Amino acid sequence: MVSRDIDNGDQIEIRVPCKAEYVRTVRRAVSDFAHFLDMPQSAVEEIEIAASEAVANIVRHAYTGCEKTMPVRVKCAWGRDGLTVEVIDRGRGFVPPPDG
Repeated sequence: MVSRDIDNGDQIEIRVPCKAEYVRTVRRAVSDFAHFLDMPQSAVEEIEIAASEAVANIVRHAYTGCEKTMPVRVKCAWGRDGLTVEVIDRGRGFVPPPDG
């Protein structure tokens, strides 16, 4: 669903289950929104990849066991600074390995 708001720009938000089969759903939604905004194809492709990787990482790492039923939220907003895509989960974080 795309909503138009003169002050905030166009925006969408979707929620999907934390399952691998929904990565494609997010990718399509973000792509469709970027196309709706008439973004260049090269930018659309980069956005698709970034959103897909973010959701795939959540699916792989953020939840365990029954927590997989928790939703992943994706917000896309068009404003003065361009397109912002937020991928939101309530999963556990991780500590990156030390350099070296």
